[in-house]
Amino acid sequence: MAINLLSWNCHGLRTHIDDLKNIVNKYQPICIALQETYLTPEKDPKCKNYGILRKDHIQNGRAVGGVALLYSQRFPSRSYTLDTSLQAVAIQIDIKMLITICAIYIPPNLTINQNELNKLVCQLPAPFIIMGDLIGHSSLWGSRDTNARGFQIERFISDHNLCLLNDSSHTLLHAATRSFHTLDLAICSPSIMGRWNFSVDEDLHNSDHFPIFLSHSFIDLTIHRQPSHFIFSRANWQVFKDLSELAPDIVNLRDIDAAVVAVVNCILRSAEATIPKS
Repeated sequence: MAINLLSWNCHGLRTHIDDLKNIVNKYQPICIALQETYLTPEKDPKCKNYGILRKDHIQNGRAVGGVALLYSQRFPSRSYTLDTSLQAVAIQIDIKMLITICAIYIPPNLTINQNELNKLVCQLPAPFIIMGDLIGHSSLWGSRDTNARGFQIERFISDHNLCLLNDSSHTLLHAATRSFHTLDLAICSPSIMGRWNFSVDEDLHNSDHFPIFLSHSFIDLTIHRQPSHFIFSRANWQVFKDLSELAPDIVNLRDIDAAVVAVVNCILRSAEATIPKS
């Protein structure tokens, strides 16, 4: 099953950049919503073939929280400016349909007004998917109890007739208590609710949150890998020269088409043996 959209509280993007690249190489997602990036403006992490849209959060001179969207440059997209005090960024991507992806992080000790959530959702062009760590407990998404933040998110979903894609799978391992919780959510417009399958990775990837995945049910949105290329700067040309010397039986072929095929195959075999590929 192709993983199209992914959300992960990475607990420090620069610290876990290698883990993120492993996730990208394994799943080739179209878009990744990241939370707790801990980035400052002068830091500029990069991931090959992906652009990054971010909102850093600086408090008392240090980076705390922060969100980012990592998006594949192989799909048409444009960033969408949000007028909000929340840690949130959004992008529109054309993936055989135009869809808005919003990454959000709401810190645990932050008291937010319901109007901030309402203001945010009213800015997102439909259809949209909101993915992120909202740090709210609710039986609606598999928690044992419901806290104040959970009630607030439930009201947000209900007031705007949104749909929750989570399937009650746990998304957080609390190290101190060795207990599992569900804090990472995927919320979407009702018109696309039936098109997306939700799942959770089995690997924390050195964070305390499991990545959550969304895959499209009906459309193949797989990013096709680019073909490999010869790295000519690293070729062993002397060995290539020796291997590609034409044998007498090739030179003496009378049929021109057979001779062309034989020469091409000789060159390709020599190249495969002596020139590395990307």
